[in-house]
Amino acid sequence: MILIQSLDNDFTTTEVIKWLVKYDVNFVRLDNTTKINQLHYIEDHFIIELNNGTRINTNEISVYWYRRGEFQFAINLTKSGNRNFDKILKEHLFYENSSLMSFFLYYLKSARIFLSMFF
Repeated sequence: MILIQSLDNDFTTTEVIKWLVKYDVNFVRLDNTTKINQLHYIEDHFIIELNNGTRINTNEISVYWYRRGEFQFAINLTKSGNRNFDKILKEHLFYENSSLMSFFLYYLKSARIFLSMFF
């Protein structure tokens, strides 16, 4: 399977996907409207659960094509009523998510065929 990371309105990615569909190539496109609900690390791979119900096992990814954009977590915070606490919690979660994303991207780039294209 090819994992494609792009923007939702990226023309070039859409054209490439037309070819993938034509040749019946298995792929998943993640774009700026896709949110990661959960990311599980099991032994040596990840299971990614997306907001659209899709589950991706990274063992099934043969190519990771980074075109544009970034991964986003779906985070739903309930405000506590304490503005200072809410601010600190939001900052803490931001740094935790950044660390997790750094590790996840390192994993994708080192364990898979990585393509990066900027036009």
